[in-house]
Amino acid sequence: MNNEEARDPTADTGKARLTTEWRRNVDDRMLPKALSRLMTKITVLGVCGWSLVEAALEIGLSDTPSSLLAIVVAKLIAIGGGLAAFADVRAARVIFAFLCSVSVLAIAPGLPTEYTQSTAIAMVSTIECVLKSAYVITFSIASSKKAPQQSHRLAETIALHDPTRTDETIG
Repeated sequence: MNNEEARDPTADTGKARLTTEWRRNVDDRMLPKALSRLMTKITVLGVCGWSLVEAALEIGLSDTPSSLLAIVVAKLIAIGGGLAAFADVRAARVIFAFLCSVSVLAIAPGLPTEYTQSTAIAMVSTIECVLKSAYVITFSIASSKKAPQQSHRLAETIALHDPTRTDETIG
């Protein structure tokens, strides 16, 4: 700190501008990744929430103790996988995406038949397919985004904090 800075604490030293510019650039690069992660988490919660709604409907229609047990075990697996995916467990996100994909591939071909038999049941299945498809899509987008390589980020950080740079070379 030199004498001029000591006298005027609001004096702009250039270092604050460099730090602010670096943070803004880092935030701009990280924003798409953060948004795709957020959308993935929202769709995971949607799938798990709908699974609970669906479980209540399925339990009400179950006739035997074995079908009730099958429903409970299936929902525990689905919700457990969803919660692990929500917690960003890498393997769980992949497994949950696989389970959602298989579920959509199993349910979707039967939707036209369901609509002819019962519109209410078909709507439940349609919502399930839409939510699970949304998760698979957001997971794919979030997984496809590559972070900048570490060496490039290090070089940018060093260049931004270089005291020989002028304001015209920043940005």
